[in-house]
Amino acid sequence: MILIYRKNYICHHSSHHKVDRTLNKKGQSKNTDCKASIKIVVKVDTVSTRKSDPFVKNNCLGMITISNTHNHNINTAEALRYLNPDIHLRKTFEEYFYDGMTISDALRYHESILTMSNTPIEDFANGRINPTYRCVQNWHDQWRVLNLGPRTGQGVIMKLEEKKQTYATNGISLYFQEEPFAILILTPIMKRAHDLPLSKDIVFVDSTSSCDPENHCITFLLTPCAAGAAPLGVIISKGQSEASYSSGFNLIKQNVKNAFSGQGYPSLFLTDNSDAEINALKIVWPQSRSLLCIFHVLQSVWRWLWDSKNNIKKEDRTSMMHAFRKMLYAQTYEEAQEKYVETMNIRSNYPMWQKYITVHHWKYKENWCLAWRDHTNRGHQTNNFSEVSVRIFKENVLGRLKAYNNFQMKEILLLNYNEEFYVPSEKNKKMMYCVEPNIGVCSCEAGIHGQFCKHQCIIYKYFKTTGINFPPITVEDKYLISKLALGDRAPPPTFYEIECNKEVSIENNMKIDKPIVDTFKEDMDKKKSFFILKNIHSIMINNVTKFGSSYDSLLKFKSRLEKIKSEGQFNTFLATAGSKSTLLRQRDGAAIRVQPTTISRRKPGMTRGSKRLPSGRPASTDHNHQKKKPRNVFKNVTDCVPNAKSH
Repeated sequence: MILIYRKNYICHHSSHHKVDRTLNKKGQSKNTDCKASIKIVVKVDTVSTRKSDPFVKNNCLGMITISNTHNHNINTAEALRYLNPDIHLRKTFEEYFYDGMTISDALRYHESILTMSNTPIEDFANGRINPTYRCVQNWHDQWRVLNLGPRTGQGVIMKLEEKKQTYATNGISLYFQEEPFAILILTPIMKRAHDLPLSKDIVFVDSTSSCDPENHCITFLLTPCAAGAAPLGVIISKGQSEASYSSGFNLIKQNVKNAFSGQGYPSLFLTDNSDAEINALKIVWPQSRSLLCIFHVLQSVWRWLWDSKNNIKKEDRTSMMHAFRKMLYAQTYEEAQEKYVETMNIRSNYPMWQKYITVHHWKYKENWCLAWRDHTNRGHQTNNFSEVSVRIFKENVLGRLKAYNNFQMKEILLLNYNEEFYVPSEKNKKMMYCVEPNIGVCSCEAGIHGQFCKHQCIIYKYFKTTGINFPPITVEDKYLISKLALGDRAPPPTFYEIECNKEVSIENNMKIDKPIVDTFKEDMDKKKSFFILKNIHSIMINNVTKFGSSYDSLLKFKSRLEKIKSEGQFNTFLATAGSKSTLLRQRDGAAIRVQPTTISRRKPGMTRGSKRLPSGRPASTDHNHQKKKPRNVFKNVTDCVPNAKSH
């Protein structure tokens, strides 16, 4: 038999190209050895076939054979789940992946679209409309290899070279080197952040790993500004060794022309206690100083006290920690030396404690003790900005999933500046604080380290003098922040002027009896009032037609309107008409009680009575639920509990 076309359609639960059901170890098998099929045959119409085949002779060239006997259910959710999705649905999910969604995010987003489009509930079980997790995972694996390349090897470098030009068209610069492996990412906002004035003074550096299968190290460089912290660059390196860090930092030094406000290096780096990171910074930028975040110093001491191998009794830990904290916050060299002696002698029966303080901390006191810091810190003693950036990166970007001062400034030095102010102390009127706004320094405890204090605020309030540590209060400050965020699309500086009531020259022949804005507002209010009045008129006609009304009731309503003689009476009439019969808010009725056993089954944090559980954001007064441990070293030391991690 000569055929033009032949096609066999089999049930997807057949044994064709499937492992035997008994050998499937991964999960539920799709193989039920179903024999249902559809066979389609189209025969050739020739002289010989018309003689040999009676169907062809009668012009019946096509034959369809249907075997519709399935050995499984076909109208259940389980059967619908195995239906194969089409190419259009796959392209839809690939668009989700391009938007940065993970597999779970894409599935949830797709289901939300189905819900908003009023899709029948049965279609949620249909694999052709709502694919399974395993199906989407397979699509994601293929899409990832095609667009992101392999996890390791030379293919990663090739994919970076391929994408480099694409990133450049969007203003993103990508620099990398193979050995040791390091990548520098510079977005447009990062490039503009290097023009910020404080980028040459202080930079926060923090690293994190465990963000991909090979545990590459991701390093964030940030600088403070009026809007918080602005990123200067993101570095991805092979590991957390000194060579890996140096490789990434050199990429900034070699490729960023106006690095750190054109200075080429910042005056200070604020880091955590990572020797490899600090040494790499010294190698690449030897002119800069590296200071330690005091939070990480306190946290490391508290962890050392809680380490069981050091054999520190629990009742001694708090007093030892408080002694170290007083040493850290000392304001003068003499006070720091005095607190050091007290820290060493507070628990003389712990020789390991004395060795730990001397070798690991006091030897490097210039890096963490506040007595050796000055105003150049600009009030930043911790790298909380970078901690927050790392946390946002891990939680919001990755979704918690692995992805592919030398000495203290003396008061006498402030007298050498041109412009200085003296502000009396709020508690002791005989004490005067010296404020130098040009360099952002005050002789008070907070201002001596460059932090914005209330004495500097007084100078601005009475003398209109601003300093470099002030919040963004001037037009130039606001324009600078806008330019950082928007670039060339930032509005001109005049857009940020606060004074809107500046005098405008008006021609002599123009006569303005009333402010233009007030007149415009009155006209708009009248138009709205007449519009509402028309609606009231139509509602009244509809209600009279629908419910009926006595002639006497309408006369009373008309007579009350005629008795109104003032604006106040009219507004009161409008606001109270029908207030006794039709309430805008219904009064609460009797509560519907619940079963006594229901309360005992409720989870902690829920109401213990019969009130409705409020929806939305929980009330600030509801403190029944157990709170997370605060990330506060001082509180945890006082409570004598281990400190919480930030990210």
